[in-house]
Amino acid sequence: MASSAGSTVASRRKTYGRASGTNRLYEFIFIPNNGFLNSNLPLMTDCQLKLSFDRVNADVSLLETGGNITTDCRGKPLVLKDVVAILEYTTSEELNQHFMKIDHNPIPYYYQECDVTLKSIPQEESIIRLDNIKGGNTPECLFAGIIPSSALDGSTDLSSTAFDHHNVTEFTVTLNGNPVNGYPMEMKSGSPMMPYYQFMDVTSRYMNPVCGDGLKMAHFLHSWIYAHKFEAEESSQGWLGFNLKLSEPFTTPHTLVIWCVNDCAITIDKFHQIEKIVL
Repeated sequence: MASSAGSTVASRRKTYGRASGTNRLYEFIFIPNNGFLNSNLPLMTDCQLKLSFDRVNADVSLLETGGNITTDCRGKPLVLKDVVAILEYTTSEELNQHFMKIDHNPIPYYYQECDVTLKSIPQEESIIRLDNIKGGNTPECLFAGIIPSSALDGSTDLSSTAFDHHNVTEFTVTLNGNPVNGYPMEMKSGSPMMPYYQFMDVTSRYMNPVCGDGLKMAHFLHSWIYAHKFEAEESSQGWLGFNLKLSEPFTTPHTLVIWCVNDCAITIDKFHQIEKIVL
């Protein structure tokens, strides 16, 4: 493993990095995958957009921290220097007419917001009820996965995205105490077929699971995510809950990670006053 990492580091240094004293410098360009708020609509004029990034420590982001890299980089992110932003100005007659509407009505930007909730799972129990986890407006869709709690504590030895089956024989998503459409979901003999189908359906990808870099069944075994899209539910508001049946109780701490996705919008008026709306 060390020789493989060493050869990778040597290749990167030869191709991309350059020495500067005892340090090694790299140049890179970060290109956002999506536009402002995941919208194709450009940001209106006379507005400022502030970008912030969550960065991991060098111990996690680097294959090796030895050699010419000084030890003072450990325990904190690598230092970014000479950072500049390259912007593109876009205009057209249609865009000008669109933004002129701000004199009469605020300009809306539609996007989706993800709220993450962590819930500890009881140990030494094979039938588990987790009621009233989250209340309020019913989200657009929901995702949930089970992971050892130690993997969420910033460990460099465990993956924080390795969601596995964990001996679940039945999984249920409830709204106001009642199972939502498609649940309870049984996993006979640990088969991932139904959770995999549901996940691909909710993310609108199940028609082509092997195209491009789509999530394949073998990969889903280590990214075991339960999914549900709320359609034709009895209530637009309420409390979300989860019921689990296990073939073997947990003997170590595990956590249920829940992602709730809501349709949202922000509006900007001609005085640059911003209002957030949950749709």
